[in-house]
Amino acid sequence: MARVVYLVAGPPCAGKSTYVRHRARPGDLVLDQDVIGARAMAAGMRRVAAMTDGTAWVIRCAPGPTRRAELAAELGAEVVLLRPDDATLIARAAARPHPRRAIQAVRDWIRREAEDKPPGRQTRGRGTPRPTTTQRGYGWEHQQARAAALRELARAGQGLCPFCSLPMTPGMPLDYDHYPPLVYGPGPRVRRLSHRSCNRRAGQRLAMQRRQQSTIVVNSRRW
Repeated sequence: MARVVYLVAGPPCAGKSTYVRHRARPGDLVLDQDVIGARAMAAGMRRVAAMTDGTAWVIRCAPGPTRRAELAAELGAEVVLLRPDDATLIARAAARPHPRRAIQAVRDWIRREAEDKPPGRQTRGRGTPRPTTTQRGYGWEHQQARAAALRELARAGQGLCPFCSLPMTPGMPLDYDHYPPLVYGPGPRVRRLSHRSCNRRAGQRLAMQRRQQSTIVVNSRRW
């Protein structure tokens, strides 16, 4: 069975739950935080990230292309963005049981979506020096931290890959990656060991998503 994961994103009142309800089949995994709660949602997303087959639908507001790309890379998902026009969203929010709260949530999403401007692709001009290993985040300090992580893995005997949740053991080809990835610019992040093949596949998926901007945008008023 193939593995298919959809990240269904969009503002409040966009109709994300309705969209999934009309498309999910029996046996599909559906994660909707409004239904299952934040704790179950977090556990469900870890389960989806480790899936090797089956179909999953993950419903998140996820304002901003940067956040959606990050979630898609984490889940190995295709993004479906439901984006009715603003007037339709406000009208739907006004009909909710708590209209002021719903309208404010819609406006907050619209604002955050507009504010998120992921860095464009940068090119080096002729004669521009290539960034050093340290400038790219892989200098001496990173190498020392990686060595320490490998020593800790050797003492423990094994660990679990954050991508596939399968065992990592000393001697395997391992990467020491940054999370969130460095392409998202400066900000707090952690570093972790992972299977080299898993990390490289995740990087390729992220690069393809950013390069091709493959997000599906659905503007239909039906949802």
